[in-house]
Amino acid sequence: GCDTLTVNFFNQSVNYTGVIWDLGNGTVSNKDTVRAFYSYPNSPYTVTMIALGQFGCNDTLTRNGYIQVFQKPKANFVVDDSIKFVPHRNFYFSTRSTPLPLGHLWNFGDYSTDTVYNPMFTAPDTGWIKVKLKVTTPELCEDSIYRMIYLGLHPSALYFPNAFQPDGPFAVSRFNGVGVNLQSYHFKVYNTFGQMLFETTELDSNGSPILERGWDGKDKNGNPLPQDVYYWSAEASFYSPSVNSPSVNWNGSKTTVPNGVPRLDENRKNKIRKDGTVTLIR
Repeated sequence: GCDTLTVNFFNQSVNYTGVIWDLGNGTVSNKDTVRAFYSYPNSPYTVTMIALGQFGCNDTLTRNGYIQVFQKPKANFVVDDSIKFVPHRNFYFSTRSTPLPLGHLWNFGDYSTDTVYNPMFTAPDTGWIKVKLKVTTPELCEDSIYRMIYLGLHPSALYFPNAFQPDGPFAVSRFNGVGVNLQSYHFKVYNTFGQMLFETTELDSNGSPILERGWDGKDKNGNPLPQDVYYWSAEASFYSPSVNSPSVNWNGSKTTVPNGVPRLDENRKNKIRKDGTVTLIR
C-alpha cells in the first residue's frame, strides 16, 4: 500500500474455539473477521493470530513485517516563466518532487511527453497549455500535479518615423524602424542619388529593431551628412502563432511624403508602402 492501507483479515483456522488477533497497529480483536488501518510512518507491521482450542491447546501464527505501507511521493515542479511571448517558445522545467529517486512522466498538453527530471518544452502554438507531472516510486506509488503555462503573441507592428536629430535626445538621435514580433528585418537608407548610406538586419530578442543600432546620420565613412530628406526601404516578416505556419510578410506602412520632395510624385502620397522618406535635422 501507499501512504495508508486498509486490510481485512479472515480467520481460516480449523478446530478452534476462539481467536485473538494482534494486528500490529495497536488493535487487538477476538472476532473471526477484522478490519485494520495502517499508515506509512510505522511500517512494516507484524501480525499475530492465536487460535484457541479445547483444554488450553492453542496455536500461534506470527508473520513478521507482513503489512508494508510505502511512502507516497509528493509531485512538484517549477518553470522558469509560466507566461512567455513569441519568439520565446522554450519553457524550462525543474522537478521539486520528493523523495528521489522517482520515475517522472511529463505531459505537455496534447503535444508531447518526457521522462527526464528537468525537461525543456518548446510550445508549438500560442495559448494556454496544461503541463502535468506524474511521479512514481520503485514500489509503484504515484502522485500527480499540473500547472498552466501560456504562450502569447504580441500584436505585430512596424512603422518608421519621418524625422530624426542625430545631435538631439537619445530617443530621436537614431533612425530605425519601430516594431515588435519581427522574425526577419532588412532596412536600408539612401541619399537622393540612390547611393546606400546604411543598412541593418539586427533585431533584439523580442523581435524589435534596435534603436541604438539605427542610422546615425553619417555616411559609410563616418562623416556627418547635412540636413536634408533621405530615402529608406525595408523588408520584414512577423512571427506566426504556430511553428508550423509560415511567417507573415510585412505589407508596408502608411507613409506621408512631404510636398516638394524631389523624384517623388503625388501618386505616392498616403499609400501603404515599403519605402519612404525621413528628414535629417541638424
